[in-house]
Amino acid sequence: MEIVTFRENSSKLSKLVRNQVSLVNLHQHILIKKEEANGMPQKLIQIYTHPTCEDSQALKQFLSEGEVPYNEVDVTESLERRNQLKQETGNEITPGIVVETKNLFGKKKRNTFSGYGVNKGNINRLLH
Repeated sequence: MEIVTFRENSSKLSKLVRNQVSLVNLHQHILIKKEEANGMPQKLIQIYTHPTCEDSQALKQFLSEGEVPYNEVDVTESLERRNQLKQETGNEITPGIVVETKNLFGKKKRNTFSGYGVNKGNINRLLH
């Protein structure tokens, strides 16, 4: 028969409780992430547009018809916005599209596109 002291039992119990608390915290974290996935957009879309650009207008129509939320930046409003487009996409072609996706564990991935017509298929696959 093994004799176990109170101190050893207390230590084992303490470790067991810590492990259970960790599992509960992990479970709660997963539930929160699942709720975010169901209730919050996991794709953040920013488009850089020009008011006279037909591709920009077609992209906005496509996103609106699909009820896809997006943030629009009109590059004609300032030099800073044009520079932001160039920094994001590497050029000044409108529309510039930046899609940031976030997976269940919070890892982010950015996809950038220059022009809508030539990238329509890739954008559609990414968004749906």
